Amino acid sequence: MKKYFGSFFLFLVLLCWMAPAQAQGQQKKWGPPEDRAAKITSWMKTNLQLNPSQEAKVKEINLRYAKKAQEVVDGAGNKMEKGKKIRELEKEKEAEFKSILTAEQFSTYETKKNELKKQLKEKAKQHKESGGGSGKEKGKGKKKSDTQG
Repeated sequence: MKKYFGSFFLFLVLLCWMAPAQAQGQQKKWGPPEDRAAKITSWMKTNLQLNPSQEAKVKEINLRYAKKAQEVVDGAGNKMEKGKKIRELEKEKEAEFKSILTAEQFSTYETKKNELKKQLKEKAKQHKESGGGSGKEKGKGKKKSDTQG
């Protein structure tokens, strides 16, 4: 069960970092900021054993930053600019977490986040090595049905 939550949390955390790489309409794909914030808060409550006061504060922070991240994704700018803004938001959010969580909770948060980030990078590397991706490398963007018959 913990492995499931870990993977889920990685997905949510990295969503903020990878969001600029996605096109407009991201909200439809990932859901509204309110849903993303609720999922992250739920994960944090379970895995960091938040008390009710911490949970309320974390929920507010997650919602605020999910909305800010959505504004960045939907706003003007190239992928690099958006990525930089998302990373800045993530740093700000973590600074707020640090003032709410105990040292042990924050350490656990950082450890799990880094583990999940490493897992995602490994999965992306394996996907790339196996020929995954946009399909443009091998098939030059065409479907098999376009090249047959």
